[in-house]
Amino acid sequence: MSHFTQIPTKINDIEALKAALTKSGVSFHERAEVHGYQGQTLRADVSIHYADGYDIGIVRGEDGTCSLVADWWGIETMTGKAEGEVVGEIVRGYALEKVRAACTLDGW
Repeated sequence: MSHFTQIPTKINDIEALKAALTKSGVSFHERAEVHGYQGQTLRADVSIHYADGYDIGIVRGEDGTCSLVADWWGIETMTGKAEGEVVGEIVRGYALEKVRAACTLDGW
């Protein structure tokens, strides 16, 4: 049976993450439900609409870092992409946006 699993990350700037998602054309909603197997849901700070019927939630922890929460079996089944591949895409996009923002602040 499928269920939600939490993947900790070092993402700590949700605005940079949202900018990265927007630039890559990924649809998301703030303070929304994340959908999983057989209609299971949970609340997240950001819900990324990733695959038909399956979302990825961004949930901020008490320490300020965010975790990616999803029904990873469903994501893999619907997209053919493994959990690590999907997480890597999100984290790389976020890192690129953080570098762009830092370069802009430094006048580059």
